Amino acid sequence: MGVKPKATVTPYQIIDHTADTGVHAQGYSLSTLFNNTAMGMLSIITSEFGQNKLRRQYEIRLVHTDIEELLVAFLKEILYQVECEGMLAQDMVVFIKSTQKGYELAALVYAIGVSKEGIELSKEIKAVTYCNLQVWKDENDIWNTKVIFDV
Repeated sequence: MGVKPKATVTPYQIIDHTADTGVHAQGYSLSTLFNNTAMGMLSIITSEFGQNKLRRQYEIRLVHTDIEELLVAFLKEILYQVECEGMLAQDMVVFIKSTQKGYELAALVYAIGVSKEGIELSKEIKAVTYCNLQVWKDENDIWNTKVIFDV
């Protein structure tokens, strides 16, 4: 009897939902799951990722009693940075800690200026929704989520 090999994780895949669009993301940890979900959401908006251009960084700090609420708040903040500050995330480091009162998130996000770099945003996400929102651990001990976006 040997060590069970780790199951393969698909960082994210885009899913259709009636008139909206969603993301099914996976990760070995909650931190990786949140990162993959954010990148999946941003891939709906534009395909211009991983550019080796001048990057700026910003921090996100959130506290919530519920993991789904934390995910929605995190995605809303990433979306706010794109829409209102013109900052498109290219990479991020996310830390999530479970506490007696719920969850704490700290993220360092590396982003580029959308208008400054001439980045085309191909689709607008109007909102992160709670429709069918789920965060769960599967039988292979992999974190999963499904999030639907109003487009």
